[in-house]
Parts: sequence; structure tokens; C-alpha cells
Amino acid sequence: MSKFNKKIINLYNHIFPENIFFSKLKLFFFWECGFIRFYFLFFIFGIKKYAKINENTKGVDYSRNQFFQEGSPRYKPDFRIFHSFFLLNSIPELNKESILILGPRYEAEIFLARAFKFKIIKALDTFSYSPLIEIGDIHRMPYEDSKFQNIVCGYTFSYSTAPSVFAKEMCRVLKKNGILIIAVQRVDADNSTDNFLKGKDRIQSKQAFNNFFPNLENFCYIESKNHVLIGYQK
Repeated sequence: MSKFNKKIINLYNHIFPENIFFSKLKLFFFWECGFIRFYFLFFIFGIKKYAKINENTKGVDYSRNQFFQEGSPRYKPDFRIFHSFFLLNSIPELNKESILILGPRYEAEIFLARAFKFKIIKALDTFSYSPLIEIGDIHRMPYEDSKFQNIVCGYTFSYSTAPSVFAKEMCRVLKKNGILIIAVQRVDADNSTDNFLKGKDRIQSKQAFNNFFPNLENFCYIESKNHVLIGYQK
């Protein structure tokens, strides 16, 4: 087991020090609830798409195609989304008044937020099958200043080719003393994919992230060969 995964497990144990069986069962219920809703909503609503996707958003076609497998709808949420939520919920006396989830492919992150008892939950993506996810542009969020107490941006930051704009938007809608959690996948410098920024251009180090959030306090940084998890407070 990698050091990164051990740290994530330690965060989980910190969140649920007692009654661990019930807590795991509750998370499983919310996770599988999303499976039923996906197929039900997919065939009723299909996929809604933001009419004017910002040119600075990369990988749109790739992400949309993740909903399909050989032409059929596919529900396959990535367990990496737990990383951001476990870090967020490991904070003692966390204010759970509100949370904004950026780039949720499925409803799993929304249900996780409910399982963790966040009161007001908003989610934003460029396309979705779910009425629980608002359709819009992460570079021009449809929210007023200082709207959210918490923001989770799990494996979404690297989709932006204008990260400075995206970072300013997150800071704008984050409340004073609010918490921002970002997770990204690390990519080698010679990665040749056309959908995402190449490794040499990606924001995937502590210093690189700090350059985009100079006015936020960095309170946590966890990295491995394949992942980066970082936390800020405004």
C-alpha cells in the first residue's frame, strides 16, 4: 500500500473513529443510490450540455464519453473522489453550512456531501444528466461573491487552460475562513494526450498551486506518484 493511500485511510479513520460499520454502510448506500438514479435520469433527461462552453475548458468530449461504453450508458464513479472529501471532513469542527462541488461527473459526490451532513450543496459542471447538477462554466460561475463555506474541486482543475481565471473564481465565491480542497492526477512531462494539459504545463506541485492562491493559507499537502491533494483556507 502506498504512503498516499495510507494517509487517506488515516483520514477516514479520523472522520469515523466510532461506529465504523454504520458509517461505511451509510456511504455505501449513498454510493449505490447514485447507480439507480443514473440509469433512471439518463434515459429520461439524457445529457444536458452548457451551450457556450468556455474555450479554456479542455477534455469536454473525453469527459462526456466517459458516460458511455460501447454505446451504452455507463455508471462508473471514480473512488478517487473520496480523497477530497476525506481531507475536508478530517478538519476539526468543520463548518458544514455550505459546499460547492466543481466538476462532478456523477451524483456520487453530492450524495457523499449529504452523507457528511453538509446543509447547502451546490454542484457545477459543463454537462450532466442530473437535475442536482447545475450546468455552467467554471471560469464564470453563476454565484455571488463569498457564497460558499467549502469548495471541493476533485480532478477538475487540470481541465482548465486558464487556471488563473479558474483560481480567481474559486477564491471569489469562497467565504472568509472558508476551505478549498483540490485534487489532481499527476501526469508525466512527456504525456501526449490531446484532451488535457501535458505534464510540463499542468499545475501539479505545491509551489505551482501556491502561485495561483497567494492570498490563501495552505494547511495541507499530500502527494504520491499519481496524485496531488492540497487544502487552503481563505
